[in-house]
Amino acid sequence: MGKWLSLKKIPGKSTLHDWLKLFKMIQIRKLNSLLKAKNISLTAIDGTGLDSWQRSRHYEKRVGEVHVPHMPYAKVDLFIDVKTQQILDFSLETKRIHDAKVAGIIFKRNKLSGFEISADRGYDSEPLHKLVRGKGGKLFAPVRKMDKKSNKKMPGGKYRRECMNLPEFMGLRSLVETVNSVLKRKQISSL
Repeated sequence: MGKWLSLKKIPGKSTLHDWLKLFKMIQIRKLNSLLKAKNISLTAIDGTGLDSWQRSRHYEKRVGEVHVPHMPYAKVDLFIDVKTQQILDFSLETKRIHDAKVAGIIFKRNKLSGFEISADRGYDSEPLHKLVRGKGGKLFAPVRKMDKKSNKKMPGGKYRRECMNLPEFMGLRSLVETVNSVLKRKQISSL
């Protein structure tokens, strides 16, 4: 990396963080919105945990951080265009937070008119369905498993009941997991 960038010394983690601080998140999101495709109809959302302990031991040795304690947990949620696999929005948290809560934050930031959003069971929430419908989109998430006593009952909420029969495109939701996996592998290989 140092040779490719014509650097005399490999930058440390703090140097990289300082460089990233030059850009505010609002600027990064604005740039991302300018790069979005125009004809988005099918999207997907999913979250995954990132383990910072997976960084390369070779990298740690080069920058002299062999026994530096690692961040214990980070979670990234990605909202993608299924057709292009482009990341439309994201959330990075360093604490545990429920999928539906993060999705609410992401959906409030975005225009969802005409979007069909596929998600996993973690996003099955009537308030989340209402939020997406209120912004002109449709959320499809499998209904969470109910208590055995309520097997014959329908789930609460109009939109959750509509998700009892999911559309065929739900299989495409796995593409967001693919994007998550690619980013994780890229993170590991670059560290």
